[in-house]
Amino acid sequence: MKVSINNNIRTKEFQEFEFLIPEYSKVELPFCGSISCGFPSPADDFLQETLDINSLLIRHKESTFYARASGYSLFPLVIPGSILIVDRSVEWSDDLLAACYVDGEFTAKWIKKEKNKITLIPVNDEFPILEYKEGSEVIIWGIITAIVNNKVRMSKCLR
Repeated sequence: MKVSINNNIRTKEFQEFEFLIPEYSKVELPFCGSISCGFPSPADDFLQETLDINSLLIRHKESTFYARASGYSLFPLVIPGSILIVDRSVEWSDDLLAACYVDGEFTAKWIKKEKNKITLIPVNDEFPILEYKEGSEVIIWGIITAIVNNKVRMSKCLR
C-alpha cells in the first residue's frame, strides 16, 4: 500500500472540493468573551479584546488551503458548502480528519491505519467505510484543521 503526502497536485477543482488559496489578511473584530450554552451568565458591560479569525484558524499560512465541501458523507459535522481549512504541513496520524486523494478524486474522511490497510471512515452511517489494502494508492493530501459553516439554521431545533 502506498500512503503518501503528495505536494505535486496543483489542480484547483475536483469532484469533492473546490480549493481556494487563502489571502491572509488581519481583521480584528471585537471579542465579547464566552457565551453560555447552558444557563445564562451576565454580559460584559464593554468589550476590550479583539480577535483575528485568520490567526485562530491558520497555523501555517504557506501550506494552508480552503476547500468548499460537497456531499453528505461527513454530515452533520460538515454540510455542503462548509469551508474546510486544510493544512498540508500537519503530519497525519490515526483519528484525524483528512483530505485524501484516491483513484483520481478527493474525499474527506477520518483516517485509520492498521497493519496492512488504511480505512477512510465517514461520519454519516449511510455512507460506506472505505478500506484500502496493500497495493492501493491513498494520498493523504492534508489534514482538516477547522470547519467553517456559515449556513447555521436559524430556527429552533426539534427535540
